[in-house]
Amino acid sequence: SALAQALAATDVLRRVAGTVAIHLYESEYLDDGTYVCNTFIGEGLESLLGPLPENRTPEEAWEEAVHPDDRDTYDVTAKLEAGESVEIEYRLVGYDGKTRWVWDRMRPRRGPNGQLLVDGIVADITERRKASDALEEARAQLQHIAFHDPLTGLPNRVSFQERLDEALARCPDKRCAAAVLFIDLDNFKLINDSFGHAAGDE
Repeated sequence: SALAQALAATDVLRRVAGTVAIHLYESEYLDDGTYVCNTFIGEGLESLLGPLPENRTPEEAWEEAVHPDDRDTYDVTAKLEAGESVEIEYRLVGYDGKTRWVWDRMRPRRGPNGQLLVDGIVADITERRKASDALEEARAQLQHIAFHDPLTGLPNRVSFQERLDEALARCPDKRCAAAVLFIDLDNFKLINDSFGHAAGDE
């Protein structure tokens, strides 16, 4: 029967969603600006929010868990009402104390009575974001190392050359000037030879 086929298909979706750690959902937006989740297939809200509070509906628990700094990103109702699909990333502050990043893809459509329905996919991308943030931090460190002296943290020769080139480029018609101040310590080698390189570094 059609019902049996639908149930079988739903069971398959549940197994697939659990395997790849995604959630499939359908939400219905109401006239008062709230929404209800008609269907939620996957590991369950607890996998994204931790233990749900007893005095909240699942929808309220989700809304309250959106990180304060990501609420502007999460506020996409106007786009959905205009028929636009939306793809966003934001944080959920779980009721277990954990903060998780999620990727949320929403596709709006109109129901038989004109109501706004949203078909969506939401996935936990916390580990991906951690790896991405670590990579970005490593890149920033490499950038700093490339242009700064490791001992003093001051701009190095490469950085100096870049800044000198920029200064000279600002005076292409030679109507302005750039100055370079060179400072040297005479006989500095005697410090290293007499007291050691650690003293010289200090």
